[in-house]
Amino acid sequence: QLNRVAEAAPHFAKAAELCERQEMWSRAGEMREKAGQLAEAAHLYLRANIPSRAAEMYERAGEWKRAGDAYMQATNYARAGAAYSRAGETPLATRAYAAASDATSKKSVTERSKPELRQAAAGLEKGGEFERAAALYLEIGDPTRALHACARGNDAAGAAQILVTHLKDRAYQILNDIPAEGGVYKNYAAM
Repeated sequence: QLNRVAEAAPHFAKAAELCERQEMWSRAGEMREKAGQLAEAAHLYLRANIPSRAAEMYERAGEWKRAGDAYMQATNYARAGAAYSRAGETPLATRAYAAASDATSKKSVTERSKPELRQAAAGLEKGGEFERAAALYLEIGDPTRALHACARGNDAAGAAQILVTHLKDRAYQILNDIPAEGGVYKNYAAM
């Protein structure tokens, strides 16, 4: 069957050219995709105003920065952040995850995706925005991760608040499990 696909590729490319002449961008993108010309397909999907499909093509082609750009255009900020991370574009990834955080905070609870929020929180944490990461972790019901984000950001007051309001039944155990070199965590035990 692989031989048939390889034999058909030139025909798909020719069909794509015909669709492009007619400015049938979406159909041309489909033909380029079938021909295995993923970056070209992505470009055509962008012309057809289908940025999410373009982003998927860029991902399959291994063009992570372009995939991130297309996901940003599609307002899929969490996936944009992941693509930028794969491209090694940490500042862009942080901005995308921050946008995901802002966008998801405007949605109702039923519209939000826990994996999307968790991914955004991890990206914010990686980018050094520990306070925003902690807030997202709390929003998805993970106070332990929120506590760790506060600790990484040296936010003793935020961590103490989490211990008192969200982890009060486990606070003593959490503080006793901290190794002697626990850094900022040891400050919580004194509170």
